[in-house]
Amino acid sequence: MIKKRMGICAVAATVLLAPVFATGCSALGDGSLDAPVPTAVGNIYSWESVDGANKYVITSGDKTITTAETAFRISNYGDGGKITVTAICEKNGKVTAQSEPAVIEHTAIVEGGANYKRYEVTGNGDVFVPLAVEKAVIVGDGTSVSGDIIIENRNKPLLIELYDVNCDMIFVESGSVPRPEECVIIRSCGSVGSSFYGRTGEDGARGEKGAGLAGVGGKGGDGGTGKTGGKFNYVVFEGESDITFRGGFGGAGGDGGLPDWYNSKGGDGGNGGTGGCGLEVERSYVCMSSAKLHCVAGRGGDGGEGGEGNFIGLFPDNGEAGARGASGTEFRGERVDTDFLTVAIAEEVKTPDTPNGGDTETPDDMSAVGTYKFHSLQDEGESYFIGDTYHDVLLSEDTFKTVIYADGTFYMRIYDEDSPRGVWETGGSLIVFTIGDSVTKGKLDGDDLTLYLYDGVTLALKKSA
Repeated sequence: MIKKRMGICAVAATVLLAPVFATGCSALGDGSLDAPVPTAVGNIYSWESVDGANKYVITSGDKTITTAETAFRISNYGDGGKITVTAICEKNGKVTAQSEPAVIEHTAIVEGGANYKRYEVTGNGDVFVPLAVEKAVIVGDGTSVSGDIIIENRNKPLLIELYDVNCDMIFVESGSVPRPEECVIIRSCGSVGSSFYGRTGEDGARGEKGAGLAGVGGKGGDGGTGKTGGKFNYVVFEGESDITFRGGFGGAGGDGGLPDWYNSKGGDGGNGGTGGCGLEVERSYVCMSSAKLHCVAGRGGDGGEGGEGNFIGLFPDNGEAGARGASGTEFRGERVDTDFLTVAIAEEVKTPDTPNGGDTETPDDMSAVGTYKFHSLQDEGESYFIGDTYHDVLLSEDTFKTVIYADGTFYMRIYDEDSPRGVWETGGSLIVFTIGDSVTKGKLDGDDLTLYLYDGVTLALKKSA
């Protein structure tokens, strides 16, 4: 958060990014903190804030991230290994209290193992993924084939790697109670991406031929609802290739029946079926930084034709045509589009489980290093650009200049004063800046840096050459 111009102190050290979390530290009587209690949804781990902690140390292999975040995603789920999460209270660069590390362990899913299965989707036919399988590699060649991918009801996570699969539907069998621990992780790979198309709903039957004294033709049956392209309880989407879920078309309404007598009316056509839903979930987490998740509603089915009437005279007494069915929905359920910190799980934790107070690890992602200059600012729906006045300050490219160093430190020029040096860290496209007890999150997209400040204020910076 950037302080209002009228509230800026003359000393640069007091001009900070405002804290976005509680910074007070308190420990148990022996100076320790309670350990975090991580819970999992697929490969996403999160925990409640620990009383007295203002940061968490996430360690795997020889890599350590110190962060104010309370969630992360394992980027190489299925490889196996160990991650520890330690709560700390840090003041003035020193750790004053810490917890025992919470340990997350996974056994690697190896090719050829009983819980690993590879499927080829190059011809027509269904693929069935049983409960025993914990990693399914499903390979297509990008061409469209008929058949579904059916996932047996689960009580544990499933990782699916998709390589250019283009078939009908993919879904978890119905009947299970949605539970986070049965999450399906969809990793979209390949050169063209994967697509799933719900099948068309059944066509309505033609109306019966008229009978009895009136002899009026029967009404055509209504078309069936198009099928859903993909259906899951909890699901995480990741990977570098697009994935598309398209609802099936609604079935066509049946034509009206023919009458039995002269001057009898033909039957009305049936209504077209509703289009299918693209993707239906209890909750989905979309963690695709460069690829896209596309959800497309199915088109409603055509209405049936009215039955042709028997008549004596100038005008036929045909039945009315049925109405076109309504379009389906693109997506149904809860969708979470979040940039989580990403952590690669490693075979062991090689660094100490407890942090070395005040030491700064060099971040893995050096693409962030450089100078970023002001481009625009948004505050309460208003946009401000270079040359505009914001809180009595004439904005220039140097107003919020941010310099990010390879040693894991940074500073920002706030208005006309420089902040103290702080530290930065990345996970995926997420970047976190910390100065003392003040933390600000941002997002990196190529040369664009976006900082999310207070009360909806967003700062856009661009990397200078």
